[in-house]
Amino acid sequence: MNMELSPAVRRAAAVGLLVAVLALLWLAIAEPLIEAQAEAEDTIARLTPLLARTYVIEEQIPQLQAELQQVKSRGGSDAGFLQGPSEAIATAQLQARLKTAIEQANGNLRSIQVLPVREEGPYRRITVRADTLMNLAALRNALYEVEASTVPYLFVDGIEVRRQEQGSANKQSDDPALGVRMDISGFLRSGS
Repeated sequence: MNMELSPAVRRAAAVGLLVAVLALLWLAIAEPLIEAQAEAEDTIARLTPLLARTYVIEEQIPQLQAELQQVKSRGGSDAGFLQGPSEAIATAQLQARLKTAIEQANGNLRSIQVLPVREEGPYRRITVRADTLMNLAALRNALYEVEASTVPYLFVDGIEVRRQEQGSANKQSDDPALGVRMDISGFLRSGS
């Protein structure tokens, strides 16, 4: 059974087959290529700022290496540490620095106590506890002096602030006296 199709039907079937082949080619080749290109463009857009930062960092490498070499050369330096051949001398140095900081801030040092030395790796932490009487401005200035110290580096390990009772219950001051107890520490190299 051989059926002859009219020329119009044959043309329509040929056009339909051509459209189907073109659609298959589009789905199999063109669409994946377009999606891959869009993903590549997104990746380029995302990585371009990172590449720019990499160039900036790369330009800084020689400077950073020079700074690293300086730090390594100072590695044996005692800058920032308490100085002295013994813990007693280093403790006296710490006490003197603390006393100076409190007096410069117009505070009143009532007592100072040496706390036990603690080993921390290759260093010894030397801590003193100061009991002071000062106002808020003096406390701020004393703490700044201690924290800003770089020769040697000093650290505030703990602080307790309490308002001192005034002689008269009705007398209120804008700048009351504060009882301040603070633990200040510095480090001594264990080999010292």
